Amino acid sequence: MKLFKIILFTIFMSNVIQAQKFAPVESESKIKFTIKNFGLTVDGTFSGVKGSILFDGKNVEKSEISLSVNSGSVNTNNKERDKHLKKVDYFDVEKYPSISFTSTKIVKKIGANKYQVNGNLTMKGITKAVEFETIITSENSKLSLKGTLEINRRNFKVGGNSMVLSDNVKLNFLINTKLEN
Repeated sequence: MKLFKIILFTIFMSNVIQAQKFAPVESESKIKFTIKNFGLTVDGTFSGVKGSILFDGKNVEKSEISLSVNSGSVNTNNKERDKHLKKVDYFDVEKYPSISFTSTKIVKKIGANKYQVNGNLTMKGITKAVEFETIITSENSKLSLKGTLEINRRNFKVGGNSMVLSDNVKLNFLINTKLEN
């Protein structure tokens, strides 16, 4: 009976130990967006990435991603436009200081380091289900996630109906992390 308990404990611990918890390295992480405005491409960034990633390469279904970004950090290299984007019509940063994502499912795809991620994106207090592919690489106690996600800004009430501003926004992200102690 004692041997049986030791074996069960060992099996349990081996599953627990496989998953590792990572935290974003803010200075090495980038979230970029692209949107068409008056037919021209406007690029911008968000900074202040925070959160955690629990990753188990051997049992990916048990992995979790929970990240947020400071909505007030929106930067298009145009101070007047950035000031406008922080107002109620767009990101309403005083009322909604962050944009967040929490995974609901992660599945290994065919191909090197490719994963399908499903989750909930919350912006301006509105949560929508999203899915995207990401490449996850691991090296020397660091984990990187790289991918692209396309959303409709109007689903999150970011900006109103516009004939000159596209509804579709492309988000490109690179999240570099370090192993948490």
